[in-house]
Amino acid sequence: MGEQTRHGTVHARTIQDVFPRCIRVCLPAPFPLQTVNAYVFFGNDGVDIVDTGMGDDATRRTWEAVRAQCGFEWSDVRSIVLTHHHPDHAGCAGWLQQRTGAPVRAHHDAQLQLTTMWGDDAETVCTDWVRRFLAHGWPAERSADMQAHMRSFVDVVRPLPMRWQLMHAGQTCMLGNDAYVVIDTPGHARGHIALWDERRGVLFCGDHVLADITPNVSVSPGGEADPLQSYVDALMHVRTFHVLCAHPGHRGAITQFSDRVDAIVAHHRARLARLEAMIDAPMDAYACSTQLFTKPLTLHQWRFAMGEVIAHLDHLVGQGRIRRVEEGHRMTYQRRV
Repeated sequence: MGEQTRHGTVHARTIQDVFPRCIRVCLPAPFPLQTVNAYVFFGNDGVDIVDTGMGDDATRRTWEAVRAQCGFEWSDVRSIVLTHHHPDHAGCAGWLQQRTGAPVRAHHDAQLQLTTMWGDDAETVCTDWVRRFLAHGWPAERSADMQAHMRSFVDVVRPLPMRWQLMHAGQTCMLGNDAYVVIDTPGHARGHIALWDERRGVLFCGDHVLADITPNVSVSPGGEADPLQSYVDALMHVRTFHVLCAHPGHRGAITQFSDRVDAIVAHHRARLARLEAMIDAPMDAYACSTQLFTKPLTLHQWRFAMGEVIAHLDHLVGQGRIRRVEEGHRMTYQRRV
């Protein structure tokens, strides 16, 4: 059951209290995760939103219903903060900006990724992305499907925000009545940030750390050369914080933060060891992916799988544990001799 408003029903599980004057909004997402978390902070001088959900009709209806139930006006919103540029976190930012007039605040790299990948150059970016997958063994007969899948995100990210305020590590960001420090946490996405309140030991961590699934770490257009190294370095940095509770971009809060970070690092070390052992003959990333992921995957899941396997293989190359061989338009990985 939920509360009926003129914009629709807000189910009880959609809005949850985080602490006084801060709520978590569980927005719909058309992926296996099903929902993405946004956070709304109520301050004396206005309302701040962290992450926005997809730019689709279901998410927009949910935001309208949440606003009506919580009793604030769109004009009360003073900032829209993005932890990173992925469509499920940033897709509704432009629409919310049109409703509120508020600036969208993000790391410079996140703003660049969002506007490059889903702006005027989106078609070229999608084509280049598929071409890269083909070089790594993605079946040519499925290239058109992958291209269409990637292009489909354009419609759930536009309109793009027009007014930005760019942030950097160490900067203070007001959320409600409290000041949070911006922390660089790249790896899952270039320009990913977390927001840290040392006084209370509270971290809003986006997709950097999740409670019961491992965040995807993939190569991507315009991304980092070694996203896995960036990710692990950022994990070890936030592990030094005295985090009492972390609020992630999906699912529930994390109270055993150091243990969760350790488990994620161990997962990636195990995957690296498995991939290294797998390379007993020249293999491409697609062949490696089919051995790692034996259950049927959707195109969305295949994109994550391929991107993550390439990221791990390239990390092994950077460590000198295997080598990458380019032959024409084909990329394979081999044991070092």
